[in-house]
Amino acid sequence: MRFVPVFACLLAAMIVWTVFFMGSYGLVAVICAIALPRTIIGLPPAHLALGTATLIALTITSFLAFSAWRQKQTGSDPDGNFTANLVILQSIIALIAIAWNFLPLAFLEDCGLQQLPRR
Repeated sequence: MRFVPVFACLLAAMIVWTVFFMGSYGLVAVICAIALPRTIIGLPPAHLALGTATLIALTITSFLAFSAWRQKQTGSDPDGNFTANLVILQSIIALIAIAWNFLPLAFLEDCGLQQLPRR
């Protein structure tokens, strides 16, 4: 295998987590800054957007882990199982990190903008 594809494969789960981490906080800030309806489908817009982003990130990371596990099972990795094991490990770490990052934002009240005094 060539260096760049292997390196990209090794970093993919952490890149997904990084994009989710930066994107989720940015997304909540933007949603809270603009005027949106109080609820969409019975949920606050920030919670709905964050839940969707979390599901997408968890799905992509799970797919990366499953692909590495399948590659390990078929023995198609010419470098042995080392690369596949690293991808699986990093995917598990990224899954935990994504779930951990979701928790504080999920427990936020409805943006908190309504409590600010108007001048």
